[in-house]
Amino acid sequence: VPVPMCALPKTLGRNPQTREWEPREIVARYRKLWSGVSDYLAAQDEAWKTADVDPSSGESIYFSFPIVDLVLEAIHANYRVGPDEAEILGIVDQTTFSPILDVLTDASTLDAWLKKKLGPDPSTGSVSEPGPEHSTTESTTATSQA
Repeated sequence: VPVPMCALPKTLGRNPQTREWEPREIVARYRKLWSGVSDYLAAQDEAWKTADVDPSSGESIYFSFPIVDLVLEAIHANYRVGPDEAEILGIVDQTTFSPILDVLTDASTLDAWLKKKLGPDPSTGSVSEPGPEHSTTESTTATSQA
């Protein structure tokens, strides 16, 4: 399983040995967001580990997590909007959870990695399906070579 990589900005400091600049810790403004994403991924991972469901079955796994707080933190990271403003503006509803969580956890990269790792779905048939039937008939008319 891939290890989550943090794409949030980090502070820079110089390495004492090489004097080269290198990333240190997440910029203070984004630390709470990264902590929330890390906690969410840990709760999600624990739910998968303890579920009585085969991961390839397509069944949903449910677990408890303060998703609204994480979604609001993500919105706050980009806009000067807190919980009160979000409520007044009506910008958070149940339809916003999935897309925001997908972006925060980079779900599209994980899905692509899993598809590559697991290979084609055996239930869909072969990797390459036969193409359409030939459009010409098997019989040909004779033509003169003159």
